Amino acid sequence: MQTPPPVQLTYPQYLYVAQVGMLASSALHQIDTHIADDPSGNGIGFGLAVCRGFMHGDRSACLGQLSGTQFLGATVADVTEANVKNVPTLTDHYIDSENMGVMVMGDLWVQPATTVAVTVGADVYFNTSTGVFSANPTDVSIGADARWMTTPANDPRSNGLAVLRLGLHIGH
Repeated sequence: MQTPPPVQLTYPQYLYVAQVGMLASSALHQIDTHIADDPSGNGIGFGLAVCRGFMHGDRSACLGQLSGTQFLGATVADVTEANVKNVPTLTDHYIDSENMGVMVMGDLWVQPATTVAVTVGADVYFNTSTGVFSANPTDVSIGADARWMTTPANDPRSNGLAVLRLGLHIGH
């Protein structure tokens, strides 16, 4: 009887560093599909806050917040989306009317705003026009359903990103 070759022949020396919009853990997460609502034509980047949109029906989601619309979650990176500029900045995005992954529960790597330092356990806010998450109380609060799980300054492997926890399992 022949022995099959191993499935994996090489292993990376180091774990991959965090990327914007990448899952930060595999523990209990839920990702919904929404339709990107992008009237600006600039696209909706990964790891950003989205709220209920209006252009594409009930499943529509837009960047930031339109005049009091409901917070839905954070956009999840999609490896099938082209990085058209092939640079390490935020060029990956969803375009208007495209299916978009939105995390409603789980841990996600995001690039927090630098106006107020993010610390473990702090409340989470987001900018209504850019969708960037922050610890700044002058932005819109997500409420008791979100917490910062890491402090970027404490982990050199994080690329300056922080883990955002959304959903019902905050206490874990």
